[in-house]
Amino acid sequence: MTLDKNNVIRIPTWLIAVLLPLVISIIAAIIVSNASVAATRKQVEINTDQIKEKVSRNEFDIIKDQLDRIENKVDNYISKNSKK
Repeated sequence: MTLDKNNVIRIPTWLIAVLLPLVISIIAAIIVSNASVAATRKQVEINTDQIKEKVSRNEFDIIKDQLDRIENKVDNYISKNSKK
């Protein structure tokens, strides 16, 4: 079997030398990016689970109410002193 050189597609060597590393680096960047996103997502899940274990909703509401009262007192104090 002989091939006619006129029917064969010839790709210049310099084009292969430029495109092959470019394609490999793009694929590697995508893989690293996906792995980083997956690791971050997993860490967020772990942190969320730890927070849920540490603080009950009832305790959170109590602390939030106390902070709201303190904030209201500070706001009232500031508004009274700013009028003088």
